[in-house]
Amino acid sequence: YIVQGDELSLAADAVHDAGGGVVHELAIIDGVAASLDAAQAAALQASGFRVAENRHVQASTNPGTPPPSAPQFAEPAHALLAGTAPAHDLGIRGDDVTIAMIDSGIWASHAVTMPGRLIATVDFVGDGLADDPNGHGTHLAGTMLSGREGQNGLMNGVAPEAKLISLRAFGENGSGTYADVIRAIEWAVSNREA
Repeated sequence: YIVQGDELSLAADAVHDAGGGVVHELAIIDGVAASLDAAQAAALQASGFRVAENRHVQASTNPGTPPPSAPQFAEPAHALLAGTAPAHDLGIRGDDVTIAMIDSGIWASHAVTMPGRLIATVDFVGDGLADDPNGHGTHLAGTMLSGREGQNGLMNGVAPEAKLISLRAFGENGSGTYADVIRAIEWAVSNREA
């Protein structure tokens, strides 16, 4: 469950008082992810706390399986599809931008192709799997950051000079929890000036 109060400490204390346990603090929403049974959750809600199930969220598609209606290209054409070529022609390529990507991680083999551009990787799943066990995050990173120039002369990435922070909130099956996503957002906000 996710329990929110007027302050994080109030939510944490209420969870403990109800006999539950705090799994993660979620300061950005003045709440906690908590281990509770249904009766404890109902009691907290009845006493004025906002209580929601810590549901699972799923990456929208498997990166290796384009939707049936997707146009087929001989090579990746993310920038073409996104219409970023005019910006690239003006020299706007993301060189002053850092993207915080919340997904399933990034393969180390892709990270080495971006020397100095992968700023940090943080794992919020905690399943002990290295890199990107699903592939969705790596696919997304390539869509955003590929600096490779295609045969058509266009950059394949939407922001080919941007930097990346990979915040892994989705596991091997491409799913994560609300709490893991909130923790990743909180990390990004807390470290935005770093």
